[in-house]
Amino acid sequence: LTGDAMDQDLALKHANERKHMMHISTIFHLRSWLAYIFGDYELASEMAEESKVVSLLSLAPLQLSNYIFVDGLVSFALAHKTNEIKWKTQACSTVEKMGSSA
Repeated sequence: LTGDAMDQDLALKHANERKHMMHISTIFHLRSWLAYIFGDYELASEMAEESKVVSLLSLAPLQLSNYIFVDGLVSFALAHKTNEIKWKTQACSTVEKMGSSA
């Protein structure tokens, strides 16, 4: 998220200094999306975890669905790549969460 319009390290520093946890969460969530899009699923998973600095229950329904959706994409990608039960379980969990929030 660093370019002409924004510097993610500076944005995170300012958000941390001001204790703007929602901003921090959003930055990590967007980084997770980008890492997924560019095929770095491990980084996407790390960023998704970092985005959970706020309770997901405090998010608006659309935001919550978006966070769950990205978690699901990353989990399915890692389940396919690694065949680890951890990712398969998490992928199934996100499907259940999406179904219950629909």
